[in-house]
Amino acid sequence: MMLKAAYDFIDTTITQEMYVDSESAEGTTITSLTISGSAYDKPISVDDQGLFIYNTKYIMRSPREEIAESAYINAFGSSLYGMEAESVVAAEPTTEDIEKYGLKDPYMDITISASDESTLHLLISKAGDDGYLYIMHEGGNLIYRLTTDGVKKWYDLAYTELLSPYIIMPNPVVMAGLEVTNGGSSYKFDVVNTTVKNDLMQDVTTTDVTYDGKEINTAHFNDYIELLTKLVRTDPCDLSTEGLTPEFTAKMSFESGEEKADSELCVYKSSDGRYFAALNGQTEAYVNTDYFQALLRQAGKLAADEDLEAIEDLYKSSSDSESSENSGSSEASKGNESSQSSDTSESPEKSEN
Repeated sequence: MMLKAAYDFIDTTITQEMYVDSESAEGTTITSLTISGSAYDKPISVDDQGLFIYNTKYIMRSPREEIAESAYINAFGSSLYGMEAESVVAAEPTTEDIEKYGLKDPYMDITISASDESTLHLLISKAGDDGYLYIMHEGGNLIYRLTTDGVKKWYDLAYTELLSPYIIMPNPVVMAGLEVTNGGSSYKFDVVNTTVKNDLMQDVTTTDVTYDGKEINTAHFNDYIELLTKLVRTDPCDLSTEGLTPEFTAKMSFESGEEKADSELCVYKSSDGRYFAALNGQTEAYVNTDYFQALLRQAGKLAADEDLEAIEDLYKSSSDSESSENSGSSEASKGNESSQSSDTSESPEKSEN
């Protein structure tokens, strides 16, 4: 009879499941996330503090300030909970053990803070040619071995995999002004938001928009902000904007109490005829050509206080040809390259942030 090794009797549960209430389906959420280690030139840092100018929950702070996607953040975080190892390879590990299993200078160093005030801090080795990697809690007394098959959702994650598909998600409730330039035409909209308490003592905000002294239907203005939001990422782009004149610029100013901020979205035409967006001087991604060209028509309609084209119609007018053009784009690397996604010919569904 084969005797079991001492470590075979140790529980191989690395992390417990994240709490979710069975009735409400609500539970623990991620409040902050940091990923560093030898795999990254710069750490990935995300938190749920948001920015008042954007209608979103999660903001990536590093390696670039970007809008992060709630679904991606929570999927990544939850994949690190409820992990089971194949085996335990060391208990009360020595310095030599930690070095032996590639955890002295870990390939990935992940820290997650959750809404229940708990913190998860994991050190992960680089996977070997045998398909195994090693993992331990920071300051923990066990080193676990597991295969790469069980960690595909989070191992070797690139920061682009956490980005929102939306380049910008401006919050119209705190917007104080919008200036749009389409080639030779420029449109400046003044925005005043007034917040009062209703009979139930709830905050109710009304928005007044004017162009050239003329009142603009608030619904038309909100439709235009929605169109800006729907200018989504298609393929990664790391082109420089130096020496280029934007085909489109949207300058937005925001105010909330004492806070004031500005944001500028520009779209440029590359030498191969494709369009790419930059936010606050930072190149973001290529955008859908047909959608962008349709967007150019909308500022004039807004200035005339006319109904804008529906989001669905703009995407339905997009051909599939751009998808095939973009299919050969390269994968963005961790920490330094620009953002990801695939071209979209149908209107994307906005996630809850």
